Formats: sequence, C-alpha cells, structure tokens
Amino acid sequence: MSHLDQHLRKERREQYAARVDEIQECLQGMLREEGIAGSMVIDRDGHPIAACGDLSTQDPDLVVALTAASFAAVGQVFTTLGSGFMTQVHVCGKERGLCLFPLDRGALLLVSWDKGLVAGAVDGCQRDLVRLLGLLEMDQS
Repeated sequence: MSHLDQHLRKERREQYAARVDEIQECLQGMLREEGIAGSMVIDRDGHPIAACGDLSTQDPDLVVALTAASFAAVGQVFTTLGSGFMTQVHVCGKERGLCLFPLDRGALLLVSWDKGLVAGAVDGCQRDLVRLLGLLEMDQS
C-alpha cells in the first residue's frame, strides 16, 4: 500500500474514530448469528472502517475495492432496468455466500456466510444493521 493510500485510509477512519469500537461490537454481534462467517463496513470512498470474523482473504484491500465497485456496478444495472434504488445484494457460491447492504451516507456492509446458510437468514442481523446505521449517522453530524 502506498504512503498516499495509508494517509487516505487514516484520514477516512478518523471520522469514525469515536464510534469504531461500537461499530466493531455490532459486527461481532452479527457473528453470533448461526452461519455468519465475517463482516466488514466499508465507507463511501471504498476504505474499510471495521471488520471482524473470517472473510477468507489474504488481501482485504482487494475485497474492499471489489465490493465497492461491484455494488456500484450492480446498482447501475438495477437503476437502468427501472427498479429504483437497490437495498441489498445476495450472492451465493459453492462454499460461501455474501450480502451487501448499503448503509447511511454511501457506506456498505458486507456479510459473508457459510454455504449451509440461506441468504434470507442473514436478515436476522437487522438489529445490528439498525445500530450500525445510527452509529454511522452520529459520526456524520
């Protein structure tokens, strides 16, 4: 990671510094849901705010970049098809699945689950999602 990238990441995280422990606690809460493997909050500019659990990657920066780009691209397709604003994306693979939820101010929540869990079960995280939204909104004030 370049020095400029490190500076930008630090600058982005500073706006969430007062709430990062609470955000991390929300992500930990999601891990209590059966089958949830890991989760990450990504800010509107594609920088990680917090993560926990197993996201099965050696390169979290790549996950962050691809997640932000994928959500933006699928959102454009969704809008172009006349479906309005996208509220979540569920993707299932052979070993894992993931959900992307847009949060306040353009942030994204990525939740990864084990293959035995169905996508709808991730919706059990709604309590933690609502709390995350509140925490992110407080930091934007």
